Order: sequence, then structure tokens, then C-alpha cells
Amino acid sequence: MLILLFSGLILSCGRCGCEPGPEPDVLSGKWKWIKTTTPTRTLSQDSEGYTRTLDLQTGYGANVISINDTLQSEIFFIKILQEDVVDGVLKSRLIQYYNQIYIKYYFKPQRHNGRPDIEVSEMMFKDYDPAADTIRHHYEFVKMC
Repeated sequence: MLILLFSGLILSCGRCGCEPGPEPDVLSGKWKWIKTTTPTRTLSQDSEGYTRTLDLQTGYGANVISINDTLQSEIFFIKILQEDVVDGVLKSRLIQYYNQIYIKYYFKPQRHNGRPDIEVSEMMFKDYDPAADTIRHHYEFVKMC
């Protein structure tokens, strides 16, 4: 199912023992799932009956997605492949993870707790394909870990 395809994403801060550097990355921290949009429908906590969180530490190693506070799986950050910046504002970032996993993050103008909301692509394997990038997982920032 759609949710299972994405269930290998992002990091549990309690597990990593992380301490953010002096200037944390815009993605670092805990994010709360708002909804997932596909070409044919919208999924949410109310419609699906569960919650999801992302705990991201770009550059600190593992990243994990949690569903109902249960660790799903870990993926490991390798590098930022591309950043789209318009008039000095970060619009998107494509990240490569270990085992040829690619995820694109889109930064939205809405803000929560001082950070832009993000939309996250579905995980893509082998190569990032913009034509296949039609599913968006929407998150809002909660706090630093």
C-alpha cells in the first residue's frame, strides 16, 4: 500500500543520541504528519487511523519514519544532490540515501515553530524520477530533538 512504500524514511532522535551542531540544518528536528496527497485521493490521521512523525538529522547518519510512535526502518544520509533556490529562498532539496534511495523535500511558505512546512516525495529507488514524483507527504515542524 502507499503508506508501506514510504515506511522507510526518517530518524528517531531518542535513538540517535544526536546533538545538533551550532547551526542545525533546516530539515533537522521532529516533524508531524498532516496528510498525504496522491493524484486520486488525500490520506490523513483521521482517514487512516494512525499518526506519523519524521525525526530528521541530515548529515548525522540514520533517518527514520515512525508510525504510531513505532520505528519503521532506518535509512542513512549520503549527500545532498540538488538544491533549488529562488531569490535566496530554499524551495527544494534532493537527498541521496544509502542503497540508492532518493527523497525530495519541498519547502512551503507556511511556517510552524519558525520553520517552513515541508512536503516529502515518496522514496525512489535507483534514480530520482520527476515524472514519478506525484505523491506528497505533508509535515509541519514540531521541535528540535
